[in-house]
Amino acid sequence: MAVGFILITTEPGCEIGVREEVSKIKCVKGQWIVFGNHDLFVKVAAHIHRSGPLNVVGNEINKIKEITNLRPVVNKEQSQIIGSVIYIDNYGNVVTNITEKLFKEISKTREFTINARSVKFSKIHKNYSDAIDFTLEKKDREEDGKKIALFNNLGYLQLSIYKSNPQTVGSASSLFGLNYRDVVSVYF
Repeated sequence: MAVGFILITTEPGCEIGVREEVSKIKCVKGQWIVFGNHDLFVKVAAHIHRSGPLNVVGNEINKIKEITNLRPVVNKEQSQIIGSVIYIDNYGNVVTNITEKLFKEISKTREFTINARSVKFSKIHKNYSDAIDFTLEKKDREEDGKKIALFNNLGYLQLSIYKSNPQTVGSASSLFGLNYRDVVSVYF
């Protein structure tokens, strides 16, 4: 059991990847840190380093809800990975339990299709800007609203929409109709 453990992260939901039993976690009040906005991250770390009171920067969580049966399943022919949605962030990006390591191990560079309800992906991008062809003039590019599959910085398969806005046009979660624990499959 880890005592006095403080988790500071730039990736909301990364506490899913924490394998140790944690007695208390502080969550930053009212703000998520995403897409390179590390300003708050640095301020929180500096505050803690100066022995500032933790209740100023976060709320105490005394118990983490244990979630079971979140490992993806590979069929015996190794032609399919059956995973599920484990996290949906504030932008509506859908994070699955399919890791890059598992994907590479099973795919063996074979062609694939990712199925998430009625949405299909046949390419995994390295990052958001990799999905856009910047050699084309802006008016000719397929940008806003483009569906994207990528592995996030924690190594999990993430389904997103380029420049989506959950408050106006929708997000990957709402537009793909995906919710927590929904099935996402990869076929090879």
